[in-house]
Amino acid sequence: MKKIIQASLSFILLLMVSACSSTSSTQTNFTYPSAMTLGYLPLSNTRTLFVANTFTGTISEINTATNSVMPITTPAGTHALQMNMYPKSLAYNDSYLYVAGFTQAAGLLESLNLLTNQTTSTIYLRGYPLKTLLIPQTSTLFVLDAQNDNFYLESFTVSNVITPSTFTSLTFTPSSMITGPDNRELFVSSNDQPFISVLDPYTLIEIKRIVTDYPVSVIGGIVNQYANTMLYAMVYTSTGYNFESINTENGITGYEFTVPGIPYDFTITPQRVALDDDHFSYLGIVANANGYIHFLNIDHGCNIPLTPSSFTGLRLTSSIPASLASSIQSIITNDCTTQSEIWTVVYNSGAKNYTVAGTVSGLQANPARNGTFFDSINDGVSFYINPGTTALNNNDMFTFNTIAAQNIKILTGIGFPENVIMDQITNQAYITDILTNSIYVISPATQSVIATIK
Repeated sequence: MKKIIQASLSFILLLMVSACSSTSSTQTNFTYPSAMTLGYLPLSNTRTLFVANTFTGTISEINTATNSVMPITTPAGTHALQMNMYPKSLAYNDSYLYVAGFTQAAGLLESLNLLTNQTTSTIYLRGYPLKTLLIPQTSTLFVLDAQNDNFYLESFTVSNVITPSTFTSLTFTPSSMITGPDNRELFVSSNDQPFISVLDPYTLIEIKRIVTDYPVSVIGGIVNQYANTMLYAMVYTSTGYNFESINTENGITGYEFTVPGIPYDFTITPQRVALDDDHFSYLGIVANANGYIHFLNIDHGCNIPLTPSSFTGLRLTSSIPASLASSIQSIITNDCTTQSEIWTVVYNSGAKNYTVAGTVSGLQANPARNGTFFDSINDGVSFYINPGTTALNNNDMFTFNTIAAQNIKILTGIGFPENVIMDQITNQAYITDILTNSIYVISPATQSVIATIK
């Protein structure tokens, strides 16, 4: 299995050498936009997307209200903030930007005062940075870094200066990290072994390991109303990549399904969005190294389809006039579980309920009843039965067809999307494209690109 993080780092180092040996005659807003973070500019309080341009060693600023690049006045001009390193990862907290990057000799972590655009503190890392993660409540910044075949997790207290806190050597290749509810746990996924390490965020001592089916390339998470965290992981199998849900309390893997392409990064909407099958779901937005973007129904576990599931041909076989008889209303399908089949709903006059069966789903364990909603076992179909004014005869029957969702909705024509970030203030997602040097703005509601920033 190829290690994505190591390959990415090698690619960046190659680009760095190229940048040192050549110059570009055309100035662009972005050059190898490898990472992003969200924050606010001081004084104006402008909601801002900060973009790290690894190739040129600069940071660009995007106004998220207008999705336009903001000019920055610096000694080097008005293009971007010039760093004294190649930035690889960004974090924002309280008018400061924390930039992890590298020179040809070492990995660095710097604090940047956004009021003055001046560096206030510089720390040498133990290796070249891979990922950063900030906990604003405690002003704690975590950095995953690598030096040759050695991997480290370092923590720092950050403000106008950066103070080293603690570090640990990892016995595995890290790929991603997130925190749990109330920041009590730090989850670090392994890219070469099938587990997720759970660490104490203060001591960086490993508490336990959550066993996964396969090594993990990237993880995300959702904290629900019960203050539990569900992890979501991209795992590399012998046949490709799968997406799976993991309960952090018991370590049990829930649903798992195949995803197209080579996922480089993904984000999950912080709120459920309305999908076109009348369901609300958390939406996963995935950047694929293959050059496209696809979407995941997180609640039910499937790829968002190009053609949604549907139903056709509702029919009542009865001698009771249709105007008086019971009627089925509000038939709802599910893009993840609806199958192409024929459903029969048969009235049982003795029990005063309905037997429900599908030609694929089979006989359902629970009957349907007048005046209530019925849900099939796998949530593939649901409907409401309006009682009517005249009782049906025994064995009177409703029939209708359901059609399973078709194909997978994929946004193609993208160069090389690498990093994804979700802004819950503007309810938009941003994806960096390191091939065309663009930023794509994604609408979760329509699963489409609504703007391209170059």
